[in-house]
Amino acid sequence: MKTIIISTFLLVALVTGAKAQTDAQQDKMNDAMMAENMKAINKSSATNNRTWNESRSSNVLMKEGKLYTEKNGKQQRMTRNVKMRNGTDVLTNGLVNKPDGSQMGMRNGMFIDMYGNISYRPKSKN
Repeated sequence: MKTIIISTFLLVALVTGAKAQTDAQQDKMNDAMMAENMKAINKSSATNNRTWNESRSSNVLMKEGKLYTEKNGKQQRMTRNVKMRNGTDVLTNGLVNKPDGSQMGMRNGMFIDMYGNISYRPKSKN
């Protein structure tokens, strides 16, 4: 009788120990997979949803239906979303998301400075 009880106890201990080890291994694998997925997500959003801040692009303007970033007087086609110092987001499709939650679309001649101030640029005399 003692042998059966001891054998049963050892069997339960072995199965429980093996199950705990399997769970720990599974948790470790899940953590590794989660970390790998997060790296992939971060890399994907970094390449697809890049935003430039004011240190890389000071101003945004729309000219002839196209968005341009302007820094130090040089204009370049806008290829990424831009976030201004006040939190205004200018998207590559011309949509402007203001910090108060309102939205507007950019129009030709519209200019947004690095502080999020919106104005119209006078036409140059060419």
